[in-house]
Amino acid sequence: MDFPSWHCVAVSRKCAGRSGRGGPFHSLGVTFHPQNPFTMRTYTEEEVEQLLEHIRRLEGEVEFLRAHPALAQGLKGERLICALTGSIATQLNTSFDLTSKVGLKVEVKLSKLHTPVKASPNTKRWTWTKPMGWLDKGKDYDYLILLGEKDTRYRNQYLDDAPYVAFIVPLKDVPAICSAGRMIGANVNLTTNLKTVNSEAGRALLSHMTSMTVIDELLSTARPECDTTSA
Repeated sequence: MDFPSWHCVAVSRKCAGRSGRGGPFHSLGVTFHPQNPFTMRTYTEEEVEQLLEHIRRLEGEVEFLRAHPALAQGLKGERLICALTGSIATQLNTSFDLTSKVGLKVEVKLSKLHTPVKASPNTKRWTWTKPMGWLDKGKDYDYLILLGEKDTRYRNQYLDDAPYVAFIVPLKDVPAICSAGRMIGANVNLTTNLKTVNSEAGRALLSHMTSMTVIDELLSTARPECDTTSA
């Protein structure tokens, strides 16, 4: 069987790429075969070096996100809502995460399942931190979208078969769903067994629960809280 000129033999990056031996081809662990008659194109060493630089940049981003899992989790939620609604992600350090198709400012937070009390491993909850920003300052949005990884034990309590529960909360209602926090600012907490929710904040949050399948429709028809014009 003949292979194109760029077919390669993988070798250990520890032995080739990071030992400093050879040129950029060795750092990729690639062997080129330019004599093959089925050659599609030939990569120059400059092109390979550009690819290597791109790989190094991506590796740096991966290492950064591994060191900051909360940030990685947030980005995951933003990408999901962008894909569902056609919203556009904002630049880093903007006071909100996304701009919807109709111009709404949207903040997105995603929570994994947590065990708040180690002595009670069967009790799980979601925790969304700093919905108003660090020490409750710095955020400016129209709607807050909270996503939580589903607890499959209670799947019949949730609205659809999506892997996440979802809540869409207008800014004016955010204080009612929060628990005060002196160190970093307010948090939003909710037990995954919705039948046991009895706090005022928890009940307030449940009133904003929605299906993942209608988030696009809701964001497409909603208007900013400050918009008082008639429909």
